[in-house]
Parts: sequence; structure tokens; C-alpha cells
Amino acid sequence: MKRTNTFTLAPTKKQHQQLLEVADACARLWNELNYRRRQTFFRGKSTGGAKTSTISIRV
Repeated sequence: MKRTNTFTLAPTKKQHQQLLEVADACARLWNELNYRRRQTFFRGKSTGGAKTSTISIRV
């Protein structure tokens, strides 16, 4: 049996804005990594499988 804990967040306006910024940064990073992996795959090259990939991202 798996246990699930559910929490309700009540951030301040400042914390809410920070959470949105972190969520946006995570989504952008995921999309960039996924795009690069797909481009590599469609070029017929190995995507590295389960190996850890590193990339440079300018902020």
C-alpha cells in the first residue's frame, strides 16, 4: 500500500511569484533538454540512453 500526503500551500504574494519563476525555469529547462535530445535522435545519433547529459544554458 502506498501512502500519499497532501498539503495545501498558502504562499505570500512574494513567495507565489518566486514559485512561478521556479516553475517557469524548470519548464524551460525541460523543454530545452527535450528539444536537444529529439534533434539528436532525428539526426540518427545516439541520445546517450540513461547516461547523464550536460548542456550549457545561458540565463
